[in-house]
Amino acid sequence: MPRKALPPPCNDKDRQTLKEWAVSRSMEARLVERSRMICKLLDGESVTKVASDLKVRLNTIIDWRNRFSAEGIAGLYDRPRSGKPQNMMKSFVHAS
Repeated sequence: MPRKALPPPCNDKDRQTLKEWAVSRSMEARLVERSRMICKLLDGESVTKVASDLKVRLNTIIDWRNRFSAEGIAGLYDRPRSGKPQNMMKSFVHAS
């Protein structure tokens, strides 16, 4: 029988933020999906069930759980990548 992973550590403030993000219609879809993953894990659902419900790979759930455990909410944001930036990112750059 496989072992059940413990939910990632989370304080009440971060949990509330994640719940707000999970139902947001104005945030980026990728952050909404990642917060839904973490909320389901915090509620005690298994990685397999979360992956099935959200139609993503098991490794995706595990990777985001590990990043959230290590970095908190900041871990749910994309890390900078090398190479040419995406076109949509150019619209977010504001001149100072």
